[in-house]
Amino acid sequence: MIKAGFVSSAPEWAWWRQFPEEDLVWDGVQFVFGGDLAGCDCCFVFDALPQAVEVPLDRCRLVFVASEPQNVKRYNAAFLDQFGTVLTTDRDTAHGGRRFTQVGLPWHVGAWSADGSLLAEPLTVRDFETFRPEKTKLVSVVSSNKAFTEEHRARLRFVAELKEHFGDQMDVFGRGINDFGDKLQVLAPYWYHIALENCAIDDYWTEKLADPFLTLTYPIYHGCRNIGEYFPEGSFTAIDIYDPAKAIETIKRVIQSDEAERAQPLLEEARRRVLYEHNLFALLARVARDVAQEPLTAGVPISVLPEEHFQSAKMRARRRLVQLLKRAPALHRAAKGARDGWKSSWVRSKDFARKMRDIHYRSHQAWLRDEPEERIRYAYKLNATSHVLDVGGFRGDFAARLIGDFGANVTVFEPIPQFADIIRSRFSGDPRVNVIEAALAERDGEAKFSIDDDASGAFVCEPGALVDVRLIDAARYLDESPTREFDLAKLNIEGGEYALLERLVATGHIKRIKDLQIQFHLNVPNARRRYRSLARELRRTHRLAWRYPFVWEGWTRRSD
Repeated sequence: MIKAGFVSSAPEWAWWRQFPEEDLVWDGVQFVFGGDLAGCDCCFVFDALPQAVEVPLDRCRLVFVASEPQNVKRYNAAFLDQFGTVLTTDRDTAHGGRRFTQVGLPWHVGAWSADGSLLAEPLTVRDFETFRPEKTKLVSVVSSNKAFTEEHRARLRFVAELKEHFGDQMDVFGRGINDFGDKLQVLAPYWYHIALENCAIDDYWTEKLADPFLTLTYPIYHGCRNIGEYFPEGSFTAIDIYDPAKAIETIKRVIQSDEAERAQPLLEEARRRVLYEHNLFALLARVARDVAQEPLTAGVPISVLPEEHFQSAKMRARRRLVQLLKRAPALHRAAKGARDGWKSSWVRSKDFARKMRDIHYRSHQAWLRDEPEERIRYAYKLNATSHVLDVGGFRGDFAARLIGDFGANVTVFEPIPQFADIIRSRFSGDPRVNVIEAALAERDGEAKFSIDDDASGAFVCEPGALVDVRLIDAARYLDESPTREFDLAKLNIEGGEYALLERLVATGHIKRIKDLQIQFHLNVPNARRRYRSLARELRRTHRLAWRYPFVWEGWTRRSD
């Protein structure tokens, strides 16, 4: 039997769960994880070396698995030269022993607890073989907060478009949006999953595709360009997020069909391939049988050094500083501020200008990173005598939270009949809630609203469906209201906020609202110009308390 050492940057990961049996043997290859590598016939290093290791082997029997794609990381050539073989997807890898292949990235589903810690007993190969969860929900997508490559940012933009188009037909998960512990929560009950890789590179695919296959969830997939070489036709549908209109039409067609049900045999085959053909240790066992045949020369064990050793002194110093800053959050924030100040001097940079134009997505990224929902969106000093305007009530979630936390009195404006009915039913018999089936606006009258244009997640029926709604002049409403002061007004009305606020400012009624929580939108003509003008006027009566541009921001009435 061949004995193969395995060293990785994540020794705490439950690598053993990817073996069919507890003996850690795959097709005649015994894997040894860390510890003493004496007696090994070959050794694999996955992703990175946390520290130097002694191996009693020649270079020809050392194999490096480059787990990162080239748009994220380029491995140091001198570091790679320590290995006889490099498994990679990067066609530009300058190494004589390179092999282009998928790199067996580990699955994530079934590995985590609800609090985000690793399970002591995660799901294994044997568990997944017979795992057939009941499908009760339609479609899900996970929005990552990573945004340090253009591909990351493109994915973030696409998820925002999905939210705008599909609304509550599609469940969106991610940090600060709809948190989850393990991906079982976002995959197992669903027929479909929008699986979005961080790149579109030949042979590079990750758990983002493997995890849906393991849960028999039909993937609608953006990523690896030659994925058809790995999985059967009909077990997935490919999309291109750089053509969002076409991708959205494809998603609509698929999720409105019975594709997932008809594809179950193909999904079973795709899962078998994940478990037994494309499993990391199936891949490494095949490589081990090759390299273990390489002749050994007599000699002493060699030291395999971490990549940091081959970096310049400047890069090593920078790496150590980053590690230090991670252990000192206050220092990290200070350094980040200094760095951002330095960056601001490069305003002529093309890349900087592009990012500045992409303000909504940078702001959304910051929202996901900071997770401010609890800290600021509900941090008001309200009580049972407080009065709140919820303008754009949707399903009544905001109102429910304020009633539950503070017992506040909430007037909800919701013009879409379906949603107004939901809110009325939800708060039936509760005297603290007044539901007005109308849009609070800059004038009295009527208008046609496009239901499927509600970016907060509207009911999606036939494309382009319109509904007649009633408009109520905000100034007239406040003139006639017995409530002389409102403690809070939340505005999320898909672009109507500009005209509404302009009306309140012009009539002076804005002074009757203590706190404002506003979601400004970019989908109206001259949005940025109108925002700047409004902000100047608002500063006369209110001060900006916090802001995530074109996501959410809060204003509080001035006391001076």
